[in-house]
Amino acid sequence: MKNVASNARFWIAGTAIALAGVVVARAVAPLVDGSDRIVLTVGGQLLALGGLFLICLGVRRRIKAAAKE
Repeated sequence: MKNVASNARFWIAGTAIALAGVVVARAVAPLVDGSDRIVLTVGGQLLALGGLFLICLGVRRRIKAAAKE
């Protein structure tokens, strides 16, 4: 059960961060004009990629733990 809880943290945090990035890039950025729109779009996309990277770290950690067993 400990393994599931530790992996769930990565999944929940990564999903929340990625979703926040998508919301910024797809919902907030179109409402802003000028160069701020580009900054918000790129920032949201990078935030979404960061969330996906966090999920990848959790998967890598789970694979390493399974390899040790």
